[in-house]
Amino acid sequence: MKSFRLRSCLLTALLCTAVSCSVREDRSGCPCVLVVDLSQTLDGSQTPPSRWDKGLVLALFREKHCFKQAAFRYEEAEPAWECRVEQGDVGVAGVLGLDAGFLSGTELRFPEGCEGDELYVSSRVVPCYGEEVRTRLEMSKQFSWVTIEGLDVFSASLQLTAVCNGLDLLTRQALEGSFRVPLTCDTDGRCRFRLPRQSSDEVRILLLDAEGHLDNAIP
Repeated sequence: MKSFRLRSCLLTALLCTAVSCSVREDRSGCPCVLVVDLSQTLDGSQTPPSRWDKGLVLALFREKHCFKQAAFRYEEAEPAWECRVEQGDVGVAGVLGLDAGFLSGTELRFPEGCEGDELYVSSRVVPCYGEEVRTRLEMSKQFSWVTIEGLDVFSASLQLTAVCNGLDLLTRQALEGSFRVPLTCDTDGRCRFRLPRQSSDEVRILLLDAEGHLDNAIP
């Protein structure tokens, strides 16, 4: 009798073990909650609130396709932003200072005649697998202020040209394209302008005559 009971107990234990080890919930088709931490961007000691003048743009990408975009003012933003996404790699980009520039997929471009914006960008590709994944915005500067003195000695019209007019949001690499803006000297004879990220030093100041023809160029 004892032997029979022992065998029954062992059989029950083995069945329970087999069931507990073999049953798995398939979550491959379930969405993942992506949490974007904005705390560093909202921290005035690290990111001055003045950089929020144009608001914050958040964009999510699959490959080069933007499937989710949101915009916030400083007073509206929460320390964390959540979005349910399909499982897989997701490009996460945050942009402060977007004004004249326009977005198309992962490309941010500046129209001819406009200075580069005072852009601060955070971007990374986040593996979104499992129930929840967290990432943080960490902004980096994507422009330069340039001041040139002595250009007031020229009577010609001045234009600035460069070979890049945009930025790839996910790689933060400069994008080639025509960049051209008019320059004006202040009362002290200085020209000050914003230059977006460039891939080379091919930046020139064009001197144009009264009819708009090229008279000379300063590298």
